[in-house]
Amino acid sequence: MKDFTPWAKRFLDLDDRTIATRTKFLPEPVCLLDSMSAGTAAETLLSALETIFIATPSGIRVIRRIVDVAGAYSRAAFPEVDARAFMSQLYHFDESVKLAPRPAICLTGLAGSGKSALLKALLRLLPDTECDVLGHPLPLRSFLYLAVKEHDTEAAIFNSLRESTARWGDPAHTAHTLPSSGAARSKRVGSVSAVMPFAQRGVFRDGVSAILLDELQFLAQSGATTRIAKTLLLHTYLGPPLLYSANYDMVHGLAKRAQQYRDRLLSNPLVMLPDCLECADELAGWVAYLEEVLRVANGALKFDPRRDAELLHRYSFALRRKLLLLFSIAYGHARESGKSCADRCDFDWAYRSTLYQIHRADVEELASMEVGATSGRKDLVCPFDVESNVKEARQRFYQARLMKDVAQQVVVAALSPPEAKAYAAAGGTVGNVGTAASRRSNGPRVKKPVSAKSLSEGRQRFRSGS
Repeated sequence: MKDFTPWAKRFLDLDDRTIATRTKFLPEPVCLLDSMSAGTAAETLLSALETIFIATPSGIRVIRRIVDVAGAYSRAAFPEVDARAFMSQLYHFDESVKLAPRPAICLTGLAGSGKSALLKALLRLLPDTECDVLGHPLPLRSFLYLAVKEHDTEAAIFNSLRESTARWGDPAHTAHTLPSSGAARSKRVGSVSAVMPFAQRGVFRDGVSAILLDELQFLAQSGATTRIAKTLLLHTYLGPPLLYSANYDMVHGLAKRAQQYRDRLLSNPLVMLPDCLECADELAGWVAYLEEVLRVANGALKFDPRRDAELLHRYSFALRRKLLLLFSIAYGHARESGKSCADRCDFDWAYRSTLYQIHRADVEELASMEVGATSGRKDLVCPFDVESNVKEARQRFYQARLMKDVAQQVVVAALSPPEAKAYAAAGGTVGNVGTAASRRSNGPRVKKPVSAKSLSEGRQRFRSGS
């Protein structure tokens, strides 16, 4: 049967449970942190926590979409054929074997949302293997992952792909002469046309069903969207579907390109949103991740995954990178304070620290955007429309949180200093309770006198319509 060729069989029986099991990565708990300095121990803890991967329900849905696209391509590119006919195609690779380029899949999300980790998890889902065709062991590589390195040119990226496909022994490979590695890396974009046929044949021989292009921000550092678009379009001509990861600001830049670029690069988006605790499955995924963090931290962190789930979500906007940095800062502070583990007090301190200041600004702006505030920061604004039911659920969650915060502030503001102290000791946040009232005058308001400067400023505001 067609569905049971080696190229199609690998995509069978991939249900959600199998995807979650194969993609997860659970490192060993850290040890000997107490024997290290505070700074070294904090960095060691961070490095260990960064390797954790648990596919959340939303992550599984994204992986499912990618697997479905790759499986459909595999069935189309490698139909049931006579083994000798396949080997003939391999030796005499021509236009009859190539499929028309298709629009790329754009995997986008906030920086630190886990896009790169998800792409690498796909390699664990379907690792490289081999199949035998007429006594020839041929590679079976479901996904070809390429990470852009700093200062890479288009030719260097493309040549790294060619080198990746050339690492397998290939009986037909000797019939072709490839450009030397050094030559390919030193040439500019024009040299890619010479390498293209070999790369196309390589991905066909290897049974590649999708190409994963990651870390494109290295190409976007100068805002050169022309270079990014050219690199992405180049990879769509290899044959297998192209999936590339992009932060929001990069997508906003590509959206300004001509219509033919937008059609090929932005018409097939996959948006990774941070977990929202309004959704039961996402809450369960968030708690499961926190439980794994506790296990790997091995006593270096102290919190309750369920009771503190909302607080840690509030401090990180459910962005894994920010959460783990918060833990690292908190643990370093705890060690410097003479403690062996970081608790909620240290998390509060870390959130308000200078080391977390930039991340705190991001988190608070993102939260305000969820309740209707506008932002001019393209790196925080999703470039695609979010499904209405998802958007409404997120709005309900953040509006309820805002109302709870306002009500709490009213209560806390009415506390006397002793009551505020007791409230803080119980784990509450009191801010500047007991001092706010002293800054407010109870006397009558005195209108400032009119001056030439104030009249000029008023005239400018009137003209600008503000």
